[in-house]
Amino acid sequence: MAERAGQMVRALDTPVAYIHYKDLLRANSSDNPATVDCLAEIPRPPAQQPSAGYLKTCGEREITVTFDRPTVDPILWLSLGWFYPIYIPPDATAACYLTWLNAEVVRVDGGAAGARQLDHVSSAQNLAVASNGAVRLDGIGTGLSPTSCEPIGVDTPRGYPAIQVSGLVSSVTISLDHVVQISRLNTRTGEIPRGAVGQPPLALTTSAEVADLGVSTSAPAAVAPGRTFEWTLEATNLGPAASHGFIVADAVPEAVTGVSLVDAPDGCVLDGRDLSCSVASPGWTVSQDAVMPTLANLSGGDPSAVGAVLGAGESFGPITLRGTAPVTPGTEIVTNASVSGVDSDLDLTNNTAQTLTTVGAADWSVAKTVTSSGDTTYPSPGDTLTYTVTATSTTGDVADVVLTDDLTAVLAHADLVPGSVRYTVGSEPGEQLADPTAQDPVVVAGPTSLSAGSTATLSYSVVVHDDAWSTELANTVTATGSTPPSTCAAGSSALDPACSTSTTTAARLELLKQGEVNDELVALDGAAFEVVADAEGALGEVVDSLPVSPVADSPGAFEISGIAPGTYWLRETVAPPGHELLATAVRFDVAADGTVTLPDPASAPQVAASGGRLTVTDVPTFHMPETGSAGAGRLVTVGLLLLAGAVAATAVPGPRSHPLPLTALRKRRR
Repeated sequence: MAERAGQMVRALDTPVAYIHYKDLLRANSSDNPATVDCLAEIPRPPAQQPSAGYLKTCGEREITVTFDRPTVDPILWLSLGWFYPIYIPPDATAACYLTWLNAEVVRVDGGAAGARQLDHVSSAQNLAVASNGAVRLDGIGTGLSPTSCEPIGVDTPRGYPAIQVSGLVSSVTISLDHVVQISRLNTRTGEIPRGAVGQPPLALTTSAEVADLGVSTSAPAAVAPGRTFEWTLEATNLGPAASHGFIVADAVPEAVTGVSLVDAPDGCVLDGRDLSCSVASPGWTVSQDAVMPTLANLSGGDPSAVGAVLGAGESFGPITLRGTAPVTPGTEIVTNASVSGVDSDLDLTNNTAQTLTTVGAADWSVAKTVTSSGDTTYPSPGDTLTYTVTATSTTGDVADVVLTDDLTAVLAHADLVPGSVRYTVGSEPGEQLADPTAQDPVVVAGPTSLSAGSTATLSYSVVVHDDAWSTELANTVTATGSTPPSTCAAGSSALDPACSTSTTTAARLELLKQGEVNDELVALDGAAFEVVADAEGALGEVVDSLPVSPVADSPGAFEISGIAPGTYWLRETVAPPGHELLATAVRFDVAADGTVTLPDPASAPQVAASGGRLTVTDVPTFHMPETGSAGAGRLVTVGLLLLAGAVAATAVPGPRSHPLPLTALRKRRR
């Protein structure tokens, strides 16, 4: 059969697929009763002596070949041989004859063969094929070998005549005529003995042209958890013959949700999770074979002709689908595409294709924020700070989520609000966690699971200590999980700024008002000041929220509480009796640590800055005249009296006295 199949393939321009083979008749020397009876009717001597070359058709009959499945444009390959037995009785000269079969296609699917197109697609030596599907032995000679009775001038038929039947075919009926030709009679009796007429051989092979359908598919190698992704598939006819119908299918994995058909040629339908593209010529319906997943069946059309739908080298697609990946990291998404054809396909290895997409690691992050009850960036002592840590999964489920927040540097300057530590995961009710203490200042929340798109929240509140001016309250949160977070991962060498908070409290500035009396600096009561906002280097509006308040029981002392870092102006609005106001407002800068500086000290020699203190040194409203000037005696007398009064005032104990260090500051007299 291997040799025969090779001959069949070489006989056509395109390869064919072997479908069916049957050795219908074998050559043998046994009697064929129908033929023997037919030959018995040959005239006997003395009436008429048949001569060598006498030809008679005997034993006509039919055989029907039924295909395992309906086949498009099948090909019938006939193997016709002959038989020439030699009968040599003991007392007679040999009698010889030739016998063979003539074949003809007479019915297709039970109907007359004439309703179908029958094409002669291959012939064989010494066999003639007619347009009506008849195959006959051709070129039979009449001479015999003088020694062996073999016919002279005729070769044994070689090759296989082929007839292609058009349309969708389920069965073919062939008529067989058993032909006998006498080569030599018995020289004594002039007879061919009964029982010597053998059966000639006959074999039939059916095939069909090949349409090699293949399918390919592509998808991303990885997808983020819960993200939408697309994959494509495409069917291609690798030939060499055209396809007469096929089905492209894809079963969407259960793990993929929200499936949609993005783009596809006509004939494609997505039903739930099943994609099916059915392609057939007009009037025909193609369906999946129930037994063979790589085969499809045609029905419903005109069986005498089936049109081609996909030529050799042509493709169907691409077909694009979209879906949402599962949220569990590491999940493998396997897409299975297949193509099933109605034609013979010698290579079924390319009728299916797979792609593998792996769900990547979950994408989640951690961040920390702090808000003040004073609704300000720089809270003051007594304000409440509320810290919020959020762990958010953008994509994917995360297991074993643990948040760790060290409150050491916070509780050093603030007291925890009892019972304020709470941890909430997603929409679940939150739980209260144990309060951290100075001895155990670390808050640990978890382990818990964080589903895709959800958030876990850790929160707590503290109250800033009364003396925590210009103080930094800082802490950092870290996290662990089945997948490390993109921020704040424990053990990371460089944490994202979102993992930490650093809250600096407002400053408390001291202001000292002093003046020179009898060459000594003394604290002066009776002054008043105001803080003015800076407007790009110029005086702005008065900052009413920053009053310059006198310090009780401290003459000349003031404080400015709750001032945030920045640039301001100090303006004296009331001067102590006998002293002058500051000539101009003085600009000053406040740093985050509460240090105050003067950006232009030369413009205000009466004001000095040191640490968190501003010192304003006032000047008297009068000036002593130079020695020898007119009226000097009277002015000196008045001046001495005033000076004596001032000295006496500084010597009197009470709230208006304030010791000050001596300075070299002097007001040059004019």
